[in-house]
Amino acid sequence: MGLILATTSLCVIMRMGEALARQVSMSSRMFTAVEAERFGLLAYVVPEEQLSTTVAAEVDPDLSCAPGAVGAAKALTCALGPKIDTKVIEMTISALILQWESFEAT
Repeated sequence: MGLILATTSLCVIMRMGEALARQVSMSSRMFTAVEAERFGLLAYVVPEEQLSTTVAAEVDPDLSCAPGAVGAAKALTCALGPKIDTKVIEMTISALILQWESFEAT
């Protein structure tokens, strides 16, 4: 299916870097979970039987954090990071629509 990342593209490029994002997005090759971890798209790759334990170990500490401090940290991180504004959102949506309506998307 000939589609593009669109609204998630900025996030993917930030995580992977432009060169790797180009390599991955310009290929229809499926990549493995281990590759996704190496690309920065996954935090961990674990065997299925360890999934629940790993998720709990990651999430449980978050549940005991001070919500106000977490909110403030999220706001600060967003303020310091790249800006995803209306212009960026509209540009990526327009790009997706153009590709979605092309003959390659069928």
